[in-house]
Amino acid sequence: MRWFENARINPMPKTKTTSEDADIKRFEKFVKELLGKDDAELFLEKYGEQWNERIERDEPELDSFVLKAIEFDNASCAIILMNDWMRFMNKVENYEKWKKNSPAQKQDIIEDYYFQIKADFFRASLEKYGGRKGVEDKLLALNGMLRKKNFEDASKQSKTLLKILDDNPFVSNESFQYVSIMNEMEWFVYQHYNKSSNSNVRNINFICPVEYIYLENAAIAFEMKKYSEAEKYLNETLKWNPVSAYGLWFLARVYLERRQWKQSLDTIIRGLKYAYRPSHFRAFYDALMCYFDGRNLNKDVLCCIYLKMQYASSDKTRKNVAQDFQIFSRSECATNLRVKKLCDAYIKPLEEPGKRNNRTDSKSSKLVDVSIEDVRESSRKYGYPMEVNPKIIELAKSYREKAVCAKDNREAEYFQTILSDLEKCREQAKRICVAISRQRKSKIVS
Repeated sequence: MRWFENARINPMPKTKTTSEDADIKRFEKFVKELLGKDDAELFLEKYGEQWNERIERDEPELDSFVLKAIEFDNASCAIILMNDWMRFMNKVENYEKWKKNSPAQKQDIIEDYYFQIKADFFRASLEKYGGRKGVEDKLLALNGMLRKKNFEDASKQSKTLLKILDDNPFVSNESFQYVSIMNEMEWFVYQHYNKSSNSNVRNINFICPVEYIYLENAAIAFEMKKYSEAEKYLNETLKWNPVSAYGLWFLARVYLERRQWKQSLDTIIRGLKYAYRPSHFRAFYDALMCYFDGRNLNKDVLCCIYLKMQYASSDKTRKNVAQDFQIFSRSECATNLRVKKLCDAYIKPLEEPGKRNNRTDSKSSKLVDVSIEDVRESSRKYGYPMEVNPKIIELAKSYREKAVCAKDNREAEYFQTILSDLEKCREQAKRICVAISRQRKSKIVS
């Protein structure tokens, strides 16, 4: 099937506009360069007359506009763009309004129109997969296969999802950036750290969750221990969402498996810069523990456990932290304690500010042989943060206030939840600091 048979070409009103030979030749040259000789001849035969009537009058900036169309490597979409644009400009009132715009305004209008055409084109290509909803369903099914470790079926499903991206027309370049960011907070974080280019950014997640297609493929490759392939898909993920907490954590894991220590540490630090959920911090401190453990830096491992404890807000996560103590503490008495005793004797009392733990004895007081000073020194030496990035808190507060002013209750509640969770972690950090300080004093006295 020829490219133009899929194109949405609409008849144009006939006008009495005359075109000079040079203009017609210029357009014919453009079509040949864009489509190749054979397809160009078919296009000109079918639509050339309509375009000959349009070139001279309707678009004085046709040269720059043609160049813009050439930048896009899909011929059908480029022709649709130009055809629709010229049809729109055929109305005198539209053309007169257009002429009043500044060059910068004209460029913005063209960019918006160009984006709409690309969006329509890609959305149409997804119809055979059930549209965006169909893509989401396939992602959910793939996730289920991964949980069941059904890698053979998961691999087949992943190939289908990757095929969806074959018709993706959104190719970023130096002057324009396309992203696919589903999470609201990550979208705002991305905008904050890319202020200079926000006017040239479009989030296409509402058309297709490209980020998650690559993430799921990375997960399959990782589970099958194909780490180079996982890294390739994760780099694609981060190309579409540079602030993806999950993507950065996953990439750090790949580097850890391959013993690429510097890359893993740099990726963990980058992820902690954008983290905003307690689960994010627990995951990154887990990765940091693996980094230090792999390099036999046991005291720094305990420093990470100290920080991870701040984000242990449920019985399950507290138990996980207790297990970390049991595994990584080099104290002979600590390694012989059961997990339950670790939870009861150390972590649970931290939930009750002001209460001393009568069951805490000299054995459990040796459980964490690090101080806040040790953590600060480790943080300074390796460059990882000890707490939430203040800019993240400022962003969440700012967007919550905007949502409240706009009476958007759902949005306001979303950002309030983020802030509340981070505030609980901050309060828990204070209690942990006090509790450990008391334990160290008790240890000195005894």
